[in-house]
Amino acid sequence: MNTEERVRLHLQAKAGRLDAPDRLEEVMREGRLRRIRRQTATVLGAAALVAAVVGLAANLIPDTQGTVAVSPDTSTADPAPTTSTSIPGAAPTGVLVADAGGITSLARDGSPGIAIAGDPTYPIATVYPDQMGGIIYQHVTTPLPWEQGTLLWLQAGADSPEPLAVPEPGGRLTPVGPALSTGFVYLLDEPTETAPATVIMIVDLADGVHEEIAPLAPTEEVSAGGDLLAIVDRTDVMCPQLRLIDVHGAPRQSPLPDCLPVGAGISVSPDGSRLALLAEGTLTEYHLVTGETGRQIGVPDAYMVTSGAGGWAVRSPEEVRLIGPDWEESLPAVESGWVVPFARLELGADPALESGSDQLPCVPTELDLPDQDLPAPVAETRRALFDLASACDYEGLAELVAVDGTTISYGAPDDPFAFWVGEARRGTEPLSVLTRLLAMSPGLHADGWYGWPAVHVDPGSEANWEELDEAGIDDGVVESPEGRAYYGYRVGIAADGTWMFFVAGD
Repeated sequence: MNTEERVRLHLQAKAGRLDAPDRLEEVMREGRLRRIRRQTATVLGAAALVAAVVGLAANLIPDTQGTVAVSPDTSTADPAPTTSTSIPGAAPTGVLVADAGGITSLARDGSPGIAIAGDPTYPIATVYPDQMGGIIYQHVTTPLPWEQGTLLWLQAGADSPEPLAVPEPGGRLTPVGPALSTGFVYLLDEPTETAPATVIMIVDLADGVHEEIAPLAPTEEVSAGGDLLAIVDRTDVMCPQLRLIDVHGAPRQSPLPDCLPVGAGISVSPDGSRLALLAEGTLTEYHLVTGETGRQIGVPDAYMVTSGAGGWAVRSPEEVRLIGPDWEESLPAVESGWVVPFARLELGADPALESGSDQLPCVPTELDLPDQDLPAPVAETRRALFDLASACDYEGLAELVAVDGTTISYGAPDDPFAFWVGEARRGTEPLSVLTRLLAMSPGLHADGWYGWPAVHVDPGSEANWEELDEAGIDDGVVESPEGRAYYGYRVGIAADGTWMFFVAGD
């Protein structure tokens, strides 16, 4: 019996628990359509996502297919003079929006513009105009064959992107935004023996040269524009500190108060001449050359400000306020995602983000599933899960989740497929863990369900602790004076064969 037949029999055995007699076929049909939806998902009706991407990257590696290699410039030569190379001022014509469905734009009057479809399995986290008619963006979950966290560049006139910066496997980059006239600033981590050390980097889009600007502390965040970087240190949450440096790391004088308001957000204008401070529902402009305070614009409940093309985009639950040189427009609210002003886009005739991919993260297993003394329904579900996970059949597992109402995360993700792919791309490899757990000894809970590993049910099972060690599963093992406890990935199957959970955490 092959895997597909085994899964169908397993689903049929559970059909009696479904609310409607045709639900089984509906679930199976939904699974068959998932691959199609992954390739043809449109921006319209895209699910929301949280666009704040945290976590910084390791050293970058050369790419054998033309990717720019990054070697931070650590020379001790004197920095170039800090003369301004600010980009010419330009009023924003609208905003770019990045979310689970791809990248769209809203014009100044709120009308829709471009719509570049992505794939909800690989949502877009952030997007920036590159100042030359193209865009630079990053996925939350980066599709293969790119490394997780790759920065991608869709240039003016192009229909498909190319890597701009590629992290080492397991690393992630954090984009900051445009600088100078053809520069782009991002952050990367340089791993050390104790903790990652973050550095600010800049790449010249004209010649592809990447250079190091300055280190960044874990409590600091940065905004870029022109030849200026604004860095907020939140070590003291009640008194955030602001410092300014130029793109060569040299300090600049700041006209702002020593203590910023608690929770204040900042954003540097693209020409580096002004800084926006967003606090308590008010955006205040500061002229960095003269030190004068400029406009103060109220946006109730605003929580995010970005800059681009001579203006600001301010987010609130009710609207996106687009603020130009001497005007304001209220655009429709964006529930989630990333929003940034832009002046012009000159993409190809049929631009694509290339977010859809048939390549899925997969770690082959060479394990055999040993026989265990289990009730027949439990043994059947265990075998079905093992076969599906061994084959990296994300869709088949997702179908079982839909039938059984399986808990796969305390965050209750809508799409098990996207959740597991994202976990795998970030190094967890949940399907590989699932096969290794099911090959171990189970524990029988007092309520009658079976759990793998046994130590999740009975922490005193020393033999099972040894199995975990041999399988290389150490995530979620907690040592305390009372003994060891396990909060890593575990599997639960009810006595009637219902797949109860495959979850990690406490």
